[in-house]
Amino acid sequence: VRYDLPAFGPVTVAVGLANDDRYDIAAKYKGQLGGVNAQLAVGYAINQSATTDASTGATVVIGTESDLFALQAGLMDPNSGIFGSIAYQTEGNDRTAAGTVGGVSLQDTDAFWLKVGIKKAFNSYGDTAFAFQYGQYSDQYGLAEATAGVTGSEVERIGLEVNQYFGSSLIIYGVWENLSVDVDGAAGNAAVANINGSDDLDTFTAGMTFFF
Repeated sequence: VRYDLPAFGPVTVAVGLANDDRYDIAAKYKGQLGGVNAQLAVGYAINQSATTDASTGATVVIGTESDLFALQAGLMDPNSGIFGSIAYQTEGNDRTAAGTVGGVSLQDTDAFWLKVGIKKAFNSYGDTAFAFQYGQYSDQYGLAEATAGVTGSEVERIGLEVNQYFGSSLIIYGVWENLSVDVDGAAGNAAVANINGSDDLDTFTAGMTFFF
């Protein structure tokens, strides 16, 4: 269930709740700062439910709650079309020392992501946006089938994208991304050796978005 409070000028606030004692609140600012279009969003969520071990399907008491904090900010110069945005999130798990899911210890995690680019009418069809993105995701490894011994992880994400706008209803886009993963763990651990010895993953996505 989500409820949006009445807007406070350029600021909007929404609150939500879900089953199993899950609650969240988020606020967003959208306006102009010194002639630059700006957006700022912040959110907090808390999950007080138990955790299910995916390897057995059993409900296990691993901790009492999980807290997630997220922040995102974006700026765009309407004259040059140059824009940039950055996002950060961190999650804390209140857990027992022996708590695991699928043999992998639940850990506090964090991630950040940034994008910079330019959006202008380079042709007669409409605006075109070119952007570079970079992200880093720490300690989010958690495959249920993994053997014990993985103690940490880091994924790096690099991407290039182009979006062609056709008016306000149609966008055609293409995105290339490279994902590189490294994990920490016990010497000789099979999961650690297999993942750290694997090649990077390259993907290309092409698609279309249509607004009715």
